[in-house]
Amino acid sequence: MTASVTIFIQFPFPVLFDSSIFLFPNPSPSSPSPGAFLHDIMERQNLFVRDAIHHLMNRSGTGQLDGIVIDMLCTSIMDVADELGVHSYVFFTSSAGSLALMFHLRTLHDHHAVDLTEFADSDAELVVPGFVDSVPARVLPALWVDKEGGGSVKFLDEARRVRQAKGVLVNSVIELESHVITPLWMLQLPLYTQWDPY
Repeated sequence: MTASVTIFIQFPFPVLFDSSIFLFPNPSPSSPSPGAFLHDIMERQNLFVRDAIHHLMNRSGTGQLDGIVIDMLCTSIMDVADELGVHSYVFFTSSAGSLALMFHLRTLHDHHAVDLTEFADSDAELVVPGFVDSVPARVLPALWVDKEGGGSVKFLDEARRVRQAKGVLVNSVIELESHVITPLWMLQLPLYTQWDPY
C-alpha cells in the first residue's frame, strides 16, 4: 500500500498578474533574448508580490515573516525582501555544479575582465573550482554568452544577486557533489544542500 499526499493551495487574496507582459510587439532586431525577456517578466511582478505579502502579514493570526525563499530566476524579489526588512534565500533548482560554474563565470567577469560573450562558439576550456574536468566553453548555455539580446548581462546580474542572498538552498546532497559543494562553502556562502520538506 502506498501513501499519497495531496496539497491544496488556496490564495486568501486575489492573485494579480501583469498581463501586459504578454502583449508582444512586432519582433525587432533589438528585441531581448528569451532569457532577458523572462528576467524582465519576473522583475515586473515585484509590486504584486510585495502587495500579496503585505496582505498576508496584515491578516490577524498570521505569524511573523522571517524570510522569503525565492527561485533562482526571480532574484529581483530580493528587493521586496529588503523593503520588508527580512532575509531572502534563493532556491537554486539546478545542481551545485551549476551554481559553482555560475559563480566562476561571475568571478571571471568581475576580477579578470573576461567578456563572457567571447565564449560563444569558442574552443576555450574553463577550469572551474571543484570540477574534475575542464568545461568546454562551447557547451555554456546560449543565454550566458548572449551579447545581442542582453542575456549575458542579465545572467551576470542574477549571479551577483544569488551571492547577496542570506543563503542558498541547492538541489543536491553532499554525498553526490562533495567535490563541488566543499569549494562553495569556502566562499563563506550559507549553502543548504538537504532539508526536510515535511
